[in-house]
Amino acid sequence: MDSKRKPQETSTAHLLPFEKLSPADFERLCLALVQREGYPDAEHFGEAGADGGRDIVARRAAELVVFQCKRVKNFGPRDAELEINKILALQSQPTTLVLIVTCAVSAATRERAEALCNDVLTCRFWGITELDARTRRHWLLVWRFFSSAPRILIRTALASVAVAVILGGVSIWRSHRLQSDFDAQRALVVTLTVAYMQQQADDARLQTSPQDLISRSIQTLAELDGLSPEKTIECIGKFIATVRTNSATDLDKALAAFAEQQFAVATDLACQAGDAARVRRLSAEAAVATASVAEREARVLQGRALAANRLFGEAVVAFRLAEAVVTFEDSPVAVGLVQLDLGRAFAGWANVSEGPSVAERRGAAIGAYRKAVALFERLASTEHLVTALNGLGATLSEHGLCATGADATRALEEGIDVIERAMALHGMGRTATSAALHNNHGAALRAYGDRVEPPGQEAVFEKALASFRRTLELCVRSRRPRPWVVRDNIGIVLQDLAYAKKEVETFLPLIQEAIETLRTSLQEGLQYGQPSEIAWIQNDLGVALNRLGSVTAGAEGERLLAEAGSLFQASLRVRTREALPQEWAATRVNLGAVLKDQGVRATGDASVERLSAAATEFRSALQVFAQDALPYDWVRTQRQLATVLMYQGARAPALAGATPLEESVVEFRRLFAQEAPDLSDKELASARIEYGYALYEWGKRIKGERTAALLRESIDAFEEALQVLDPEHNRVKWGRAQGGLGEAATQRAVLSAAPSALELLTQAVDAFRSGLSVHSAEKTPEEWVRMQINLGMALVYQAARVEEGVSNELLTQAANAFRSARQGTQGLELLEVYWRTASDNLIMVLLELLERSDDTKRGALQEELESVRSALTARRAK
Repeated sequence: MDSKRKPQETSTAHLLPFEKLSPADFERLCLALVQREGYPDAEHFGEAGADGGRDIVARRAAELVVFQCKRVKNFGPRDAELEINKILALQSQPTTLVLIVTCAVSAATRERAEALCNDVLTCRFWGITELDARTRRHWLLVWRFFSSAPRILIRTALASVAVAVILGGVSIWRSHRLQSDFDAQRALVVTLTVAYMQQQADDARLQTSPQDLISRSIQTLAELDGLSPEKTIECIGKFIATVRTNSATDLDKALAAFAEQQFAVATDLACQAGDAARVRRLSAEAAVATASVAEREARVLQGRALAANRLFGEAVVAFRLAEAVVTFEDSPVAVGLVQLDLGRAFAGWANVSEGPSVAERRGAAIGAYRKAVALFERLASTEHLVTALNGLGATLSEHGLCATGADATRALEEGIDVIERAMALHGMGRTATSAALHNNHGAALRAYGDRVEPPGQEAVFEKALASFRRTLELCVRSRRPRPWVVRDNIGIVLQDLAYAKKEVETFLPLIQEAIETLRTSLQEGLQYGQPSEIAWIQNDLGVALNRLGSVTAGAEGERLLAEAGSLFQASLRVRTREALPQEWAATRVNLGAVLKDQGVRATGDASVERLSAAATEFRSALQVFAQDALPYDWVRTQRQLATVLMYQGARAPALAGATPLEESVVEFRRLFAQEAPDLSDKELASARIEYGYALYEWGKRIKGERTAALLRESIDAFEEALQVLDPEHNRVKWGRAQGGLGEAATQRAVLSAAPSALELLTQAVDAFRSGLSVHSAEKTPEEWVRMQINLGMALVYQAARVEEGVSNELLTQAANAFRSARQGTQGLELLEVYWRTASDNLIMVLLELLERSDDTKRGALQEELESVRSALTARRAK
């Protein structure tokens, strides 16, 4: 490419002028960039525009990636649709599509692309900012395709020290076939410049003098390449002279200027450093070994840099290359350290992945950590063994947190045991390591506590809380882990402990302490923390506020739920699906839970709208929490979706409500279809109750034979839940199941003929009375009033099917139930509808009793009837 035709780069603060490249040159740039970004075997499919939907095709492991290069000013949803349809029409389907575009890509365009691809294809964008950043990482591409001033080029070259180290850790002039003396001189100057900048970066805090840096750089060159300082200075001088007397590229001029300024004045010092270097020159065999060590160290440095930038896949490749050049005989400790790095990279990669690759990558991390543990045990290297055990224990806990059934329990128990072994080995060692061990210990215990049934659950959470509190004491001194992160962990386990205890006397103080702790954590995080840490804390504080808001009545409860929703929305600005898919999905679930609680509190269209929005959030999360990839998260999200659809359908008008109710039943059946849905007995009972209500509400809205079948299934679901629950330890859920059983049995009795109708009504009355035994007008007024009304109606239906003497007694009991319901709503505006319903029903029963009564009772009944009618008329007039 002729340098006179290159577009001019003005400054690294500006975007590179991609739009000035010709279409063919832009595709060549993209091909070179793709190859340098980890796809060395990338193929270019013909000239621009003649690609059949594919500009560049590349493979990496099992991944087939198609790159489309679009040099455009705008790229919207319609453009994305056209490009994706081209790919979907191909006979050989890739796994990933990357759209490289020279403009910004809106959120709407990205969402449209994601919707079109669905589960068939993964679609990513390299928009203008991503494209610019990726290109600038490779200064040779900037030089090749864009004209740059010498100052810009040399700055870019010097900033690429890590690239030079990654390319082998040995000098450029020795690792290439050089075509001329001038090429060798240039390569030597580049190598020395890189070494100089590396020394400068390493010693910046020590304020090392420039002369000492030069000496060290030349000494490094002598040790690696056997080149004397005199020869080094001679080569530098020849290079500078050649550049001055001949036409040269901008890069050569920049290199010459830098070399003349920094190196040529240091001949004497360089010679002295070189003399010492020659004395220590290695033999030929040792030089080969040194080169291998340098390569291994370079690959390790590369991998750690990539992992620090969350490029975990590329980091794994680097560590694998390091693993290939180190043997146990040469350096057994180095072998173990590379396995440690591999374990960390795979674990990090799993945490930012989705789909089946999560389990695969976490399994690879566990395997690498196990190898490291075995090696360090063999070497009796306690410090390294503690680090390996800590990593293994943490990763086993993460695996257990996402797994299901016995596999989850085994992984969590082993994770706790492994970390406790590391704690015993470490003893009173370094404070930072102790803090990390206690933090991971607390996290493993917390994950295990989620799988333990009460009352053992509380003891596990208490132990986790103690570990986190000990971590906070240690990290205040070491700052590792960061105090606000540990406070976040304390806040999480406090709310878990509160949720496990359930009793109001212990729940409220614990959840309030959790919120105060998390608020402190958020304040510190906003001042000192990283965006990812802040987003994490916002999510956890939102969960605590949601839990408190869900049990708080009135305006205060609504305020808490609104604050929780705002925190989840703020967290999602950082926890994007592209960057952190699992965290994104978890936050979506939490936001859905808030919308569900808000929808249950609301009425009319507002209620249905919030519940519909909650269902959308749960469905979004299930795109990541797939059943085969993250089964534990899938089970809980699937249950949330089915439940919110039940509420949505029950609150919607009859015609519109049937669809979400039917969907709810389908989703519940999908949940129960698993052989072991990995829910505790209590959770499974709750799901059965919600399923029973979905069947009941759906059965009320349709007619025909299906109605009776749905109501029969509903009764079965409530009865199955009651077999697990007991009124002593699960009072609220047990009472709710009894209420649901009574409603379903009553509705089915209305559609049945005697004697089965009487049997069903008897079952309903018994269920309502059992439910009322655990509810009260003071603590649970809504449930108590509703159950009194339902009891009254069941008694009315029962009275219509028996002889007159028994019927009158049942009507009297029904009247008493309606009277109690009216009394229970006094002073509660939210229960006004229940008051009117109870009043209407009481009037109906009083009229029936008047017709059946003798003169001695008629006066009292007439007086009560007039009083109820007057009160009802007055309320309606308001």
